[in-house]
Amino acid sequence: MKISRMSFDGAILKRGYWIYVILIYHKSDKMYLYIGRTGDEAKKNAAAASPFQRIGEHLNYRQSAKANTVKKCFDSNKFPEYQVRLIAVGPLFPKQNDPDSHVRYRDKMKALEKSVAEHFISKGYYVPGKHYDSNAKDLDLAKKIIKVLEAEIWKEERQLKIQC
Repeated sequence: MKISRMSFDGAILKRGYWIYVILIYHKSDKMYLYIGRTGDEAKKNAAAASPFQRIGEHLNYRQSAKANTVKKCFDSNKFPEYQVRLIAVGPLFPKQNDPDSHVRYRDKMKALEKSVAEHFISKGYYVPGKHYDSNAKDLDLAKKIIKVLEAEIWKEERQLKIQC
């Protein structure tokens, strides 16, 4: 009988604009980094979900699910062979209630997500998915996020290799 656990910092439930990494580690020693953001494309909702909500959507098994990108990237029959970790940085900006503000922050988040993804790809990580850019770049903030994520990913990667 297998025991599985999940624990999280309650702050991860806060809505706003976050950058997150889902580390997916396979027993065969393969590490995948799914890099995402909160702050979806929907202008009418003008809201940003929490990273906790997003990981649930990414792993949704329903036929009607549309935002289950992580599940689509991996053989769901082999998920019991994976260790999955979520690292989230944020909220970088508070959730916005009006559509125009949402679009402004969403575009910032798109550029940050792209910068983070490109950085980890350049370091040799496999980063599945598409990352779209925008003109709302903040290179200083991107560097800070990358620095934090590098340290956290290194810790998680080391811990996962010890456990598996």
